[in-house]
Amino acid sequence: MPANSGFYAGPGGDVPDDVRFRPVGKFPRKLLVWVAISPRGVSSPVICPSRTNVGGEFYRQECLQKKLFPFLREQYPHGGFIFWPDLAAAHYAKKTVTLLEEAGVPFVARDENPPCVPQLRPIEDFWGIVKQEVYKGGWRAASEVQLKNRIQRVLRSIREEVPRTMMERVPERVRRAERRGVNSSLH
Repeated sequence: MPANSGFYAGPGGDVPDDVRFRPVGKFPRKLLVWVAISPRGVSSPVICPSRTNVGGEFYRQECLQKKLFPFLREQYPHGGFIFWPDLAAAHYAKKTVTLLEEAGVPFVARDENPPCVPQLRPIEDFWGIVKQEVYKGGWRAASEVQLKNRIQRVLRSIREEVPRTMMERVPERVRRAERRGVNSSLH
């Protein structure tokens, strides 16, 4: 039984102190993963413990400057893209907006980025696929390192047509959402 996977008893019900008093975490360890996807592929990821303070400075340095900007230079040397962040506070902090503008990265403005419509964002589907592959067959991580390695393997194994197909569907998703009354200027 999964609920009893940690149960132990010796002869006569005696349980050694090192087993009986073993601390158990209240919540499982998790990792924060950031990637950019585009019709031309997937950026290299940022993977860190979820307890990492992911404020604006971390986001600008680790995600944008070290991962997004090199990915865009490689995949889009002549432009032709729009960066679509979610609505996290760090993504629209004044310093972040200034950094994007100074780097010449066009992005969806906060007032044009519809809240509470995750079905429009292809990254949400992408994360669903990643999660399904990471935990395929009931796999469970024994450590953060093991989970990080598994996530990296899954990200490397994603076929290049997966993000391309997701991105190609965006215009139709936006049109359907607007027909249902979602106000969006994401054309």
